[in-house]
Amino acid sequence: MQTKLPGKYNPPPLEDKVTKLKVTMVAWDRHDSTVITAANNLTLKVWNSTTGNLVHVLMGHEDEVFVLEPHPFDPRILFSAGHDGNCIVWDLARGVKIRSYFNM
Repeated sequence: MQTKLPGKYNPPPLEDKVTKLKVTMVAWDRHDSTVITAANNLTLKVWNSTTGNLVHVLMGHEDEVFVLEPHPFDPRILFSAGHDGNCIVWDLARGVKIRSYFNM
């Protein structure tokens, strides 16, 4: 007897979600000098797009991030929003949170 319904989505077990690191979003800054990735471990990572080196690890979200939006003019500024209701403005040059908003 088959235990899974055909065509039905079966999410991975919880331990699989915790142990397997997955990138959920990717964005480039205005000048393409950095790449920002959001992962399922609730971190944002800022990478140098030329060398591939990790520049900063940004922490502040309490659930997965589903929006990464670079500032249209300033390559240092990034906006992120997560399923936790937090909207955060980041300084990518310093690797710090500038401002945080909560959306109920």
